[in-house]
Amino acid sequence: MELFPVKINSDNRPRIGYGHDHYQPGMAVDSKGSIAICWYDRRNDVENFASGRFCAESVNGGAFTNFPVNITTFAPVHATDVFVNTVYQGDYDGLTTDFTKSSSGFIGSFQVMGSESNPDVQAFSFR
Repeated sequence: MELFPVKINSDNRPRIGYGHDHYQPGMAVDSKGSIAICWYDRRNDVENFASGRFCAESVNGGAFTNFPVNITTFAPVHATDVFVNTVYQGDYDGLTTDFTKSSSGFIGSFQVMGSESNPDVQAFSFR
């Protein structure tokens, strides 16, 4: 079986030069064989600085449908919390399914920078 790379994000900016960053992906496969991938994405910031969150899903192993996660974009600010590692982003990112396989769909968790640059973890489910 020969494998070929598949583009996941629907951002049409160039992949080199002045394109947007897409980073720290997570991937999961649910009980029905659907594939989901979520990542941080800077496509909505012309300066390529503020991060948002996008996910994509493929129900047939082919084309992926992208959708934004409903959060406010945030600047990647570090050293704002004295109780956690001061130079990280994404330590709490995850994407999973129902491991009992009794229901399909996905649950994603991720970090956002809340008010006053306070890092918070949020979660959402889809499908």
